[in-house]
Amino acid sequence: MNYVVKVNADDNGGVAELALPRLRYEYLLEADRWGARRDCYRGRVTTIEDLARSLGGVVRVTAKHRVLDTQIGRLRAAVIRRHHVDVCLYDLAVFSPDARELDALHHHDDIWHLDREELPLLRDGYVFAGCRGGVLFARATKQATLEDVVATLWELAHWARKPWRLYTAEDYEAELARERRERRKRILARAGVVAGVVLVAAALRRPR
Repeated sequence: MNYVVKVNADDNGGVAELALPRLRYEYLLEADRWGARRDCYRGRVTTIEDLARSLGGVVRVTAKHRVLDTQIGRLRAAVIRRHHVDVCLYDLAVFSPDARELDALHHHDDIWHLDREELPLLRDGYVFAGCRGGVLFARATKQATLEDVVATLWELAHWARKPWRLYTAEDYEAELARERRERRKRILARAGVVAGVVLVAAALRRPR
């Protein structure tokens, strides 16, 4: 059985497609950049192959990353393979309908947010890593099973359909103003407590 893998060796050049036999494909995906073999597939740790077979899509191999470009709930998504010590981790990205980015590997500086102060609270070993350029990211904190990855992608897809928008200078100023108001309220509340204590103490000391 053969699999098609897209290889982009320098991140900038042309893309070549290789039809690789099954065992060669597993070796390519489970060897790190320095050539150390990691027999993840045989140990039943989730591999890019497992994810591609379950989710569909195309695997890209660049100089630094191995990425599965796929879809979840009709939204574009990506699974990014990352090594941490001796563990294979999979970071996730889901593109919102209004996303400006085309590639999850391109780290956009534009921060997006929701008008309501709410953030995704992910489970299964994932933490929300922000929304940049309209792309929601989740970072893995431990090895994930196939079910963990799929469940988290669906959770990100749910949040990706919310009204995310660009965080602007006006939003920053409004946030500062809100913090100043909250600080003034806290100062006034403390001042009221102190004044109340002083009045009570004065009343108690008044001769009868």
